[in-house]
Amino acid sequence: MRPHDLVNARMRFFRDDRTNATATATAPAVPGMAFHVTGYALSFSGTPASVVQVELRSNGVPKERIELAAGYIAPLKPTDMSVRPWEMPVGEVTEFVCPALGAGIEVAMTLKGFYSTPSP
Repeated sequence: MRPHDLVNARMRFFRDDRTNATATATAPAVPGMAFHVTGYALSFSGTPASVVQVELRSNGVPKERIELAAGYIAPLKPTDMSVRPWEMPVGEVTEFVCPALGAGIEVAMTLKGFYSTPSP
């Protein structure tokens, strides 16, 4: 990533909320542009029955997986995780995905980042 990418970056936020369904915060593909992930946030309204695996994907391919123990996230208040900007492949859809957690449990997912021309 080039330093001016951060200086000129316009932050984007993509959010999805679901109850007992897969939640997917999606940054759409932009031709000729790379999406840079700068962080993500998630929250759960209740206690899931088992370990939860959330994934960061590019065109449906997992790039990073985070496992959260069920007892640890009962319920999870909005948790914001910032990461060193991570450049995803040019022109690909970027998704932050959490599976359904059970009856009546709401999941809120937010993906944060910016678009720029690809690094040389």
